[in-house]
Amino acid sequence: LLEAAAGVARLDILTDPHRAISEDDAARLEALVTRRAAREPIAYILGKKAFYTLDFAVGPAVLTPRPDTEMVVEAALAALPEGQDAQVLDLGVGSGAILLSVLAARPQARGLGVDASADALVFAESNAAALGLADRAIFLHGDWGAGVDGPFDLVVSNPPYIRTGDIEGLEPEVADNAVASGQCDFGSASRSARGRARTSPRWPRPPGWRSRRSSPIWRGLAGSFLDVGQPSEKGVGGRPRGGYLCPVGGIAR
Repeated sequence: LLEAAAGVARLDILTDPHRAISEDDAARLEALVTRRAAREPIAYILGKKAFYTLDFAVGPAVLTPRPDTEMVVEAALAALPEGQDAQVLDLGVGSGAILLSVLAARPQARGLGVDASADALVFAESNAAALGLADRAIFLHGDWGAGVDGPFDLVVSNPPYIRTGDIEGLEPEVADNAVASGQCDFGSASRSARGRARTSPRWPRPPGWRSRRSSPIWRGLAGSFLDVGQPSEKGVGGRPRGGYLCPVGGIAR
């Protein structure tokens, strides 16, 4: 918060910790601290969040990407060999963190991100432009895969995973913003995922797919038209994180 208020880098503070700040900087810092004391997430206060190797603009319309979600990116990259053209679909794209991280690491890949929130797509589109990826990423306002036609080489998602009954036990930073952004709509997402999967037979490329899944929602999505493989790893907090689908016998190694 001090870095943002005073317009300095972390190194400046560490190398000159006794430097004076102006009255204007002090006033800005006090305002930022007041927001943080009200349990507003730091990423929302600063308007950005580092994820994988990139910085993403974030706000109340999207949940901030968490470090343990980076394993979804790592799994996706492991499924996409370098130097090959690929089409990637991200369901519930949010800020674009997963999709854009994959595209940044695979210059020949192109992606489609779908989200039910128009406000979330504003962040995704802005992040794509800021990262120089707007020419390889397009975004669609819709309900999961409604109206989406493949084939795709990879489907990634970090779907809603918070049950409504679990909200009260979460930290305010998570609970308040999960409700606001729809991340606790577990049942609705599960029904929608299963329905869209059953009506989207042209998503996967032949000759078939294997899947990793980490939640009942993801198992419902994968089980509708895929052979279900091994569960993905849990995040650093012990909660299953996201999932990915990748081809078997296709481009996957």
